[in-house]
Amino acid sequence: MSYRNLRSAGLGLSLALALFSVATADAAEDERRALSLDDVSEEQVQNTALRAEAEAKRREAMDRLRALLRDADDGDRKAEMMLRLADLYYQQGRADYFEEMETFQAAFDACFNRSETGDECDKMQPDNKTSFDW
Repeated sequence: MSYRNLRSAGLGLSLALALFSVATADAAEDERRALSLDDVSEEQVQNTALRAEAEAKRREAMDRLRALLRDADDGDRKAEMMLRLADLYYQQGRADYFEEMETFQAAFDACFNRSETGDECDKMQPDNKTSFDW
């Protein structure tokens, strides 16, 4: 078999494999299940419950660290506790920020969907007071 024949066979094989993979991907796409409203609602409830639990644990850890810091002597251990407390403050502020932005996004979407031009939606600003206080 000559080089030209081998090359042609290789190109043909490559083309066949490419077409087969596209057909397989299309078939897999056809088989995927669409989410129903009940699935989304259940996920949101679980997500909200997990967020509330995480916030409660974070606040509990902050309270414990503040109590420990009041009685701690200066040194590496106190510095480590202060760093962990600062990280918890950051995490709480970030969680509050994401919640505020979700609220803003829902309000913006509602405004945009009921508006003809969307001009009043462009003037909307998120309320980030809670997250900025952290």
